[in-house]
Amino acid sequence: DFVPNVANLPRNVMISFTGQDTGFKYSTAYNVGRDSFVGLDCTIFNASGSVATATLDSRDYWILDNNVRTVTDIPFNEVQIGSTGATANAMDLTIFGCSIKYLMNLAKYNSQNRGEELNFGINGGLP
Repeated sequence: DFVPNVANLPRNVMISFTGQDTGFKYSTAYNVGRDSFVGLDCTIFNASGSVATATLDSRDYWILDNNVRTVTDIPFNEVQIGSTGATANAMDLTIFGCSIKYLMNLAKYNSQNRGEELNFGINGGLP
């Protein structure tokens, strides 16, 4: 209990992708050009002409055609579009998250106030 409930964490990272299709994959921890963060919310709009599927860390979600699916307060690393309808490049995604640096500083501050140490596995765990 060194960090607050997921719902109470700030969303200090927001990234959007438009015009995506089957096979699109994004990792919040191992991405290029951005500091690592933990995905907390994901909004997906499907205009592909059929039901689409998306996966957040091996959890599958259906997105009906011409609908928005919002998954919130579920920490994740990877989002992937599994299947879409006949219209190519018709998926829009927005990912909201919290930077790992912020979480580490928050946990460090809380542990110092309690006189405890936390081990995030820095030399063999998170990047």
